[in-house]
Amino acid sequence: MPEIPSFPEYAIKFSAQATQTKQELPAEVLATVDQIVNGLAEDPDKYPERVIPASLDGKSLVYLHPNPVIQITYQMDTENKVIYFLHFSAPRLEVSKSIFISYSHKDEDWLVEMKKYLTVLEQQGLISFWDDSEIKPGDAWKKEIEAALASADAALLLVSQDFLLSEFITKHELPKLLANAQNEGKKIFWVPLCPSTVFDSNPAITQFQSLVKNPQTSLEELEEASRKKVLVEISSKLKAAISKN
Repeated sequence: MPEIPSFPEYAIKFSAQATQTKQELPAEVLATVDQIVNGLAEDPDKYPERVIPASLDGKSLVYLHPNPVIQITYQMDTENKVIYFLHFSAPRLEVSKSIFISYSHKDEDWLVEMKKYLTVLEQQGLISFWDDSEIKPGDAWKKEIEAALASADAALLLVSQDFLLSEFITKHELPKLLANAQNEGKKIFWVPLCPSTVFDSNPAITQFQSLVKNPQTSLEELEEASRKKVLVEISSKLKAAISKN
């Protein structure tokens, strides 16, 4: 019996304006646009931190892709499982700096929460963030990470005990980042996610700038309202620190 092919969960339809604006996009972003469209059809909730309500009618949504900068306006018919694409645009914003985010996969929820406050910097074209969630299935993931490490202007370490115990981080990512900081002057920032032994076991990390005012108190130890304020401050501090260079 032949294998039954899989299909996206949602069907795709384009308005006349969507078709026209898609044709007007720069050729270099079209492949990324197709990946986004197909990705939304497969799982519309894959990137919640990149989707915001459109202000025009309250029904439309805007997907904001960080790098390259792409904006896609669409509507979802959840009852009939159809996504209606309405408009495409690719503002030509020059991203001045790129930041590599190093984190433990066990802290993925923290990464998602952090990116809610960092994505605005990408939307403004100020900073481009990279983490290994950007790696597509089938890619040579080690080479992708090595390339990202080499090209990044700075690094952001999301520190927890799981981060400190990660063999890949401690043997591959961290030594490369520390060498880049020493030899090339690349900046390293860090954020304490949870209580950890970092001050005793990894003092090389704590010599760099913490984006939390008191790094002895981790994000996990803060009340929700205070934690959100600190996340806003982290975004502001990162913007200010990167803008100085």
